[in-house]
This record gives sequence, structure tokens and C-alpha cells, in this order.
Amino acid sequence: MSTGARPAWGHRRGRGDEDRGLWEQLAIALSAGDESEVCALLHSEAAMLVDSGGLVPDAAAATSGRDAVAAAMRELVPAGTSIVPGSINGDLGLVLDRGGAVVGVVTGEIRHGRLRNVWAVCSPEKLRHWRPR
Repeated sequence: MSTGARPAWGHRRGRGDEDRGLWEQLAIALSAGDESEVCALLHSEAAMLVDSGGLVPDAAAATSGRDAVAAAMRELVPAGTSIVPGSINGDLGLVLDRGGAVVGVVTGEIRHGRLRNVWAVCSPEKLRHWRPR
């Protein structure tokens, strides 16, 4: 993910046990399809950018608002997708795997114990180098 997509949001953060716990909770909530729990983990000013490379038509390019971000995150993980916390370019985040292939990666900025800005890449071209761990 390039840094040019998020200059107004500042630097990503995602280190430490508390942040790791948030990503683990998010993985559990998304796996369970629990949108209310996903909302509870999001900052009140949550926003999300999705880089689909134009190849994944259902992915919204930009979404803001806690409920809208939770719904967009749910759309990224249809049935049959496993969600595993992992390292995304050195930051904490989630790796989305379907049938042994990585179909998305998600990272973001945590502020005041909640996920505020979310960046997702689900472009097959940009994910070819990813391998499930």
C-alpha cells in the first residue's frame, strides 16, 4: 500500500499488545459476521479506503462513518474467507484468505483504542506476492 493514498490521515499505527488484541477481536467479529461487534471496535470517525485495482467491482473506494465502514468490511469477507491477524508491510492488520489464496489485506490507524482509518487492498494484481501463513 502506498503512502500517497493517506497523507491527510497521518502515520499508521498498529503496535503493542493492546493494538494486537483489537485486530484479533476484529478478526473474530468479522469471522462471526457480528456487525455490531465490528462497529464497537471502530472509532466514531471511522473511514475506509479500498484499493481494488478496479478489478473487484463490489468494493467501495471510500467509505466513512462507523456503520458504513462496518458494512464495507463485512463485504470484504464473504462466506468461506478465513481472517487471520498478521503483519501488513510492517503494520498490524488482517490477512483475508479464500481457498489458500490471499484475497485481501487490511490495516489501519488505531486511535483511542478504536480503529479509526482502515486501508484495504483486494486487488488480485497487487496481492499475487502474498502467501497465506
